[in-house]
Amino acid sequence: MFAGDNKAYETAIDELNNCADQDAARKKLNVFASVYRWNLEEKTIVKFVELVERRFI
Repeated sequence: MFAGDNKAYETAIDELNNCADQDAARKKLNVFASVYRWNLEEKTIVKFVELVERRFI
């Protein structure tokens, strides 16, 4: 997801955890998806997005 960069993953998790709401988290996810060219149909990506969204329910 993060081109094998563990630091990028940790930074992304920190940024997502600091989002004020679901909308802010979605915007952040869109940035990551663009930067890392995520295939939004890939199971790993889908699960990750679901976990982030579930955090804000």
